[in-house]
Amino acid sequence: MLINYEIKNFKTFNDKITISFYADMRIKKFEVNTTNIDGINILKTIGIYGPNNTGKSCLIEGIYTLRSLMLGEPHYEFYNSFINNYVTEIEAIYENNNNYYKYSLRYDSKSSTYLYERLDKLLINKSFNFSSDTIFERSENSIDIRISNFKRLPLNLLNNKLPFFMILKFDNTELEEVQKDYISFASSINLINMSITTPVEKTLELIQKDERAKKFIKSFAKNCDLNIEDFGYSNDIISDVDINNKISRFNQYPYSNKELLKIWSKHHGYIVPSVFFDSVGTRKLISLAGYIYESIVNNGILLIDELDSSLHHIIIRAIIALFNNELNKKTQLVFTTHDAMTMDLRRLFRKDQIYLTDINKKGENTIIHLSKDFTSRGENGVRGDEDVVDYYLKGRFGAIPTPDLFDSLYEVTNET
Repeated sequence: MLINYEIKNFKTFNDKITISFYADMRIKKFEVNTTNIDGINILKTIGIYGPNNTGKSCLIEGIYTLRSLMLGEPHYEFYNSFINNYVTEIEAIYENNNNYYKYSLRYDSKSSTYLYERLDKLLINKSFNFSSDTIFERSENSIDIRISNFKRLPLNLLNNKLPFFMILKFDNTELEEVQKDYISFASSINLINMSITTPVEKTLELIQKDERAKKFIKSFAKNCDLNIEDFGYSNDIISDVDINNKISRFNQYPYSNKELLKIWSKHHGYIVPSVFFDSVGTRKLISLAGYIYESIVNNGILLIDELDSSLHHIIIRAIIALFNNELNKKTQLVFTTHDAMTMDLRRLFRKDQIYLTDINKKGENTIIHLSKDFTSRGENGVRGDEDVVDYYLKGRFGAIPTPDLFDSLYEVTNET
């Protein structure tokens, strides 16, 4: 599980930003929205709201970049384009197999090099404060492994184009468990962007190879009340109605995924290819089902950008509630949305689960944490059981667009 995340100089964000999954112990409602590990309450979900172009997607992508850098996976450049600084700093506290770690790095995305890495194993005392033992510390010139029988090694024995744990494999040492936890945690982070064509490959693979996954995905599709009687996948294209013309047009597109034709749904007793007869939102939900299943069974971290894209408000709430319940022990969901109606402190969320993005008076991207920045005290305080949707839409928290499109209409209709 991700416990705390900090990133500096990432895309539109220059200053350090923090996303905390520590549950505010003063908030007593919706305790099922948290999970308790060794006396520490950790949030299961976080929602990110705000106007267009204020950095919501950047926050989601920043967390996924943690995965990319920890595993040495390919990624795009992500430094802030508006300042002359190519070095991004990240610090993450995470838990895996009831072990706690803090991972820190500095990465130069122009030269694609790891300038600094450090991994600490965190220990918890009776007051639930952390102390730490350093596992390794790596700079441009050296690496210091402080457990087992390793000594300080010159960095030229390694490859600073890759993270330390992706270069060497440790067998039968104290580092083996730490390395497994590191890889397991990083691999558990997944990102899906609902605003673009949602990849269906994960769902396809799961329903072909995993009977448990197939059962979940079929149940998910039916229980979303999509007016689908049944849903599945066949090795052949099957249809109870004539689709020859539709297939012909489908095949004319050079990037058409022919496997999509094998996903079928049943309507009014007729089996038909889903790609032709189901809405964009329905197909996105079917694709999303595979990611949700994989995250749940692996205690993963699912990042969903634009959760509200093509989906009904009630289905969005149901997806959030899927993670915010007592049956979910360790799976986390972080999402962005423009659906302000889900900012519901009465039925869905705690204050500490809501973040907002905005642009400050200096023109810089900033984030607002509803729990920390709008406490129960003060003129603009929020107790946590109020109609914050109304507050938000009236601009009480900022982080809301203020369009004036009539000026544009006036200009074009009053030209002389």
